[in-house]
Amino acid sequence: MYSNGTIRGVDLIGNGIPNIITECFSSEGSHFNIWGGENNEEKLLHRYTFLDMNMQSSCTESDKIFSPGLLDLKK
Repeated sequence: MYSNGTIRGVDLIGNGIPNIITECFSSEGSHFNIWGGENNEEKLLHRYTFLDMNMQSSCTESDKIFSPGLLDLKK
């Protein structure tokens, strides 16, 4: 989806609201998130991948909410 000629996000759900995809790193892994809602403040999906190496953290606390499994998709 475009806004003023720039990419605003991708509408993954089909509700006309663009979703934002982010990835950041904690000390030992990668956090992949898909955000939705009116202001993209609702986390729709979170996936954590353990990388088995020490890394410099780039995540905020809201990025690092762990799910019980590898994939946690809200309905």
